[in-house]
Amino acid sequence: MKKSNGFTLAELLATIVIISVVLTIAIVAVLPRITESRIGAFVNDTVTFTEAARNKYKDDRLERDYPEDLYHNTVSGKKCYSVKDTLIGKYIKTNNSYTGSIEVCHGQDCDYETKVWLTNGRYYLEGEIIDDNTDIKPLIKESYSGSNQNTCGRSVS
Repeated sequence: MKKSNGFTLAELLATIVIISVVLTIAIVAVLPRITESRIGAFVNDTVTFTEAARNKYKDDRLERDYPEDLYHNTVSGKKCYSVKDTLIGKYIKTNNSYTGSIEVCHGQDCDYETKVWLTNGRYYLEGEIIDDNTDIKPLIKESYSGSNQNTCGRSVS
């Protein structure tokens, strides 16, 4: 009988099974890290949008779009900025499909500095944002459906 130099069917099947098990374990270990990195990117983008809204508010104040009292911190001022219409372009350079709004409040009567309603289609965030992003992750909701999004206190469907 002639001896073959190839692999037997049992050896090939065993190799395929071993590779499948290793890939399954690797995929299960990597998927949560991918989700964490997507949420991390959304958090970073939210902080960037918040800073852009604050900068736009400062620019508007410098251009005297608000009463003089705001400069002396005697009257509160609130301004709502649409992410898509107001901030993307001059203040933010992005190709992502972010929608929502950011409300900036300035003055002695304000009990917050910035409120955010932001979505990228996958995640949704609604809440008050302060300078650091340590409190943002608990505010993020996954599986955003696109309905009942609040925008500066107004309901949008």
